[in-house]
Amino acid sequence: MIKIFGEILNLIFELVCNIQDKLGIISHSGSVGISFIIFTLIIYLIAIPFLYSQQKYNIMQGIMAKEIKAATDKYAPLMEIDSQRAKTALQYEKLAINAKYGISSIYNFINIILQFIFFLLVYQIIGKADNYIIGIGDNDPAFLLGGININKSAVDVFYDPASSLLFSLRYCLISAITALITLCSTIYANKKIFDAISSQNKDKAKDIEEIKKSKGMILTMFGMALFSSGMIFYIGIKFKAGVALYMLTASIIKKIIDATLKKYIYHLNIEKIFEHNEKAYQNKLQQAEKYIAMIEKKKEDNSVKIVEREAIEA
Repeated sequence: MIKIFGEILNLIFELVCNIQDKLGIISHSGSVGISFIIFTLIIYLIAIPFLYSQQKYNIMQGIMAKEIKAATDKYAPLMEIDSQRAKTALQYEKLAINAKYGISSIYNFINIILQFIFFLLVYQIIGKADNYIIGIGDNDPAFLLGGININKSAVDVFYDPASSLLFSLRYCLISAITALITLCSTIYANKKIFDAISSQNKDKAKDIEEIKKSKGMILTMFGMALFSSGMIFYIGIKFKAGVALYMLTASIIKKIIDATLKKYIYHLNIEKIFEHNEKAYQNKLQQAEKYIAMIEKKKEDNSVKIVEREAIEA
């Protein structure tokens, strides 16, 4: 798999070099960086089915939240009679609701794992680009992009006696921008979650607002966002600048794709989705109804026993 991706990167590099030759750029300066950007774009275009599935799962989770809550409330009284069967029935009903909307938590989990493996391979290729791109050395002008050698890390440049502090800080710029984008997007995502909770629990809106304003919740939210962006910044300066360029490009491309997919998913015909998944929905619902019937029978048996005991005591 790595070899295939490496060959794709090399083909893109050759194409960029040919275009530069026609433009009169003999040194091929910046060709590797441009190749990284195009390569990242292609990878994310290939990954659109996975991103679509994940976005659909996230959006549908918000839409069907009321049905999940209604199902939970429905089984609350049954928990007192037979908690084990009631929990199983509730689980089947939740699966039925998932099936109704055409999503699956297991499928979403698999998608996340596949994306992680997929992009980890890409990550390794870009970090060792000189092993896959034919005909360039460590200090080749092709690695230069905006005065930055993307085959070097910010840490390497910082400890280089020949480099000034200002020059070293330039190598941190890409990582800093990526970390800032991550920080802002994570905080915005957390805000959207709170807003969704408030809209779904209007009767408890006051409590939600109190939680939002509580110092502990705000610190937790900001801490998580700060940690994730901090990790990205650390990776960006620790590894080659090409990796930081990949992270920045990937972050921008993913946000554009996510926004496009969200717009498309929000315009899907929900009724058609329900119609398409009706059979799967009914199959899961029947499983839940079997357990409900068992609980009802147990309730009746308990009622009979109570009557018999009262009659004996009388």
